[in-house]
Amino acid sequence: MFQSLDRLGLPAKYAILYAVAVVAVLFLWSTFGEGSGEPMVYAIGVGMAVVYGAGKGWLRSKRGFRS
Repeated sequence: MFQSLDRLGLPAKYAILYAVAVVAVLFLWSTFGEGSGEPMVYAIGVGMAVVYGAGKGWLRSKRGFRS
């Protein structure tokens, strides 16, 4: 489904996917009244998602996965 991101490498691909997912979840969470919606929450969430996604992509590439 996200083959166009494969050219960036697995760490970048997973970092981008996780960052987009975190922004969407935080937006929905703040829309329905539970989250704070502060801009710093988004920055911290995206930063953590990028680190986690890059680590997960790097481990998958070390195991020999291509996508």
